[in-house]
Amino acid sequence: MTRYRLEPVLVQKQRLLEDAQLALAEAQRQLRVERETLEQLERQKQTLVGQLERARIRFAQLMSQGALSPGEMAAHENFSLSMGIRIDEVQEKISSQRRAVERAEQQVSSRKADVRVAMTEKDKMEKHKALWEEAQRREQEHQEQVELDDIATSQFVRVALESVEQSGEE
Repeated sequence: MTRYRLEPVLVQKQRLLEDAQLALAEAQRQLRVERETLEQLERQKQTLVGQLERARIRFAQLMSQGALSPGEMAAHENFSLSMGIRIDEVQEKISSQRRAVERAEQQVSSRKADVRVAMTEKDKMEKHKALWEEAQRREQEHQEQVELDDIATSQFVRVALESVEQSGEE
């Protein structure tokens, strides 16, 4: 049987599909990393906001009891300002990280599209190969039928000639 002449192209299409799948897996891994980083930043912000809220409640309680010195009031004000700055910094990081997550999501979408295209191309080549193999099988069956017909014809001619020879001898 004849070798499929486009086999190297089919192998290349398979490799391209595998490469696209690997790129998709890497993009998905990167998206997970970006999302985990975003979650960590959001937890960090929640922790800071919780600390600030607890400090404010404690400050309010001490104020209502009149148990704060001017130095403690100034320390609380400095702490509140410092925590506000830290919360704002973390919020900026969260905004930046959200953009990173969006970029990673776009990469995943793009890689999924690449996989679909590569899979379609590979499937086309496999279908072409299957059709080619079917055509080869039909051609081989045709050749075998021609050979069988030739054998049957030659046997018929031989038997007919032997019959004519025998009837000529009688």
